[in-house]
Amino acid sequence: MKTKLSILLIALSVSARAVEPSLFRHEAPLTGVAVDGGSPVRVPLSVSVLRATQPGQPDLRLYDDTDKETPYVLHYDIKPGEARVLDSAPLTFSHVADTYYTWQPDDLPLVKVELDIATPYFYRRVLLSARDQNGGGEHPVTEGAIHRLPNKSKPKTTLDLDGQRHRRPVLWIFNGDNAPLTISGATGYYIRRNLYFIPEAGKSYRLCFGSDSARAPRYDLQDILPADSEQLAAAPAWQLGEATASHRKNFFAGAANGGLPARALQILVLLMVSGLGFWAWRLFGKLK
Repeated sequence: MKTKLSILLIALSVSARAVEPSLFRHEAPLTGVAVDGGSPVRVPLSVSVLRATQPGQPDLRLYDDTDKETPYVLHYDIKPGEARVLDSAPLTFSHVADTYYTWQPDDLPLVKVELDIATPYFYRRVLLSARDQNGGGEHPVTEGAIHRLPNKSKPKTTLDLDGQRHRRPVLWIFNGDNAPLTISGATGYYIRRNLYFIPEAGKSYRLCFGSDSARAPRYDLQDILPADSEQLAAAPAWQLGEATASHRKNFFAGAANGGLPARALQILVLLMVSGLGFWAWRLFGKLK
């Protein structure tokens, strides 16, 4: 009895750790050439991946062409000397009123927003606020001043942010008795985040991402490739292809999405619990 129970517990623990590709909403192919000697390669995460994943990207999994989960490590791209490597994304800037503006997308971990201001000379106090996570109110993100002055050689048209996601941002511009600024657009900047893994020659890989239930994995590779490794800076780059909706559906993926199989899964769980309860009742009767 103890042996059977141990085998059952081991099987359940293994199945609990395993994450199927169908758990994720999106997938994207990887292209590149495997390096001889088992050297790591790097894959810069795209805007689509950053937007579709949870903060910190715990809901990423890398699979080979046999659907085997492949270990990986995530590191921010910081060059020697603590210089951050920034990627940019255009922001759709909306003029709501003369005093405040919003932009989309609002789900990128931005560290800087650069405003495209056509007004020749100006000085304005600004305040950036965002919606609270519970949706109940707003909180300040940053404040300061933007300006372009005739006696200053370097204008300041950027907002420095904290690298966190801020939903529904609102930029308040205090014009005072001045005419409203002419803002034609904006560009957001975020720290590039690379995925590192060691490919095998002859295999193809794909990245699956976007899940509300997936948790960050733990691989031994994280101890082998530390963030300050010089080997990471020299790793050749692989390309991440266009993201598409995941088409590998199964019973449990449908349950996770709340479709018809979810009710079937509930019934199955109830039957299993009932069966275990009946088995325990029979066993208890025999022991008595």
